[in-house]
Amino acid sequence: KDYPYLLVNPITDANGSEIPGGPVAYTKPPSVPQAMAALLQLTEEDMNDLLGGSAQMDMPNPAISGVALDIQQNRLDMQSYIYMSNMAKAIKRGGEIFLEIAQDIYVEEGRKMKVVDKQGATDQVELMVPYVKNGEQIYKNDLSRAKLDVATTVGPTSSSKRAATVRALTSMIGLSDDPETKQVLAAMALMNMEGEGVDEIRDYFRQKLIKLGVIEPTQEEAEALMAAAQNQKPSAQDQYLQAAAQEAQAKAVKAQADTIYTQARADETRAKTAETLAEIDIKRGEQAMNVIEKFGPRVTPPSFPNAPVEEF
Repeated sequence: KDYPYLLVNPITDANGSEIPGGPVAYTKPPSVPQAMAALLQLTEEDMNDLLGGSAQMDMPNPAISGVALDIQQNRLDMQSYIYMSNMAKAIKRGGEIFLEIAQDIYVEEGRKMKVVDKQGATDQVELMVPYVKNGEQIYKNDLSRAKLDVATTVGPTSSSKRAATVRALTSMIGLSDDPETKQVLAAMALMNMEGEGVDEIRDYFRQKLIKLGVIEPTQEEAEALMAAAQNQKPSAQDQYLQAAAQEAQAKAVKAQADTIYTQARADETRAKTAETLAEIDIKRGEQAMNVIEKFGPRVTPPSFPNAPVEEF
């Protein structure tokens, strides 16, 4: 056996019997001066006062609410903010260096990379995808031409943010009397819920909020909605409403045609009336001329010398 120590040869007496022997030597612990021990204790207390020791949050009062617990956590975070801020600056600088290197390295076509969307879900994209725009071939997801800024945020984790969002939304549901507003708040709360096996539920309520117009869809989601709308058959209610609309439109067209026909008949009647009145005026004029010819006075023209005399 390969022991991690050396064995001492056994000690025997005059009769050859083994005598248990004690340790040959041992390592003494370092002796810490009392002044050093006191200084270490004071240093630990100062660091706890400055950074907010974990002992203050290890045993929270179970009777306090989640809001009070968040306030206490924020107060402790503010005590260590300067260290978190410096750490964020260091991470930001590292991200800037990484971005400069990535724009020179990630230039090959067909490279697959993972991305994280706004909901925290991971997805996969392809870099340098060629397509034609305005007669010119360009590349989509070209990281070398992208203008990006690196930003870091010091604050709660994503799960803590989601939990706080769910608590705020559930508390706001009881303050609203509008059923549609309650539906939207409940859908947003379920969409931000954390847990195992809730990804499908979150996706369902996201699609529901997109259909309600609450959330702006992405390009892929908009294309999927358009394709689903084109392939979807109208329901019985939609067919009934469409038929009713067509019937109402037909009635409106018929009513308009009847109005035009009635107006034409009225114009025709007025034209016939004017023609009849004109004929009556002509007949009256002819009758007046006949009366004048029959019963009018005889006119004697003036006499002129050497001129024939005629009677009218």
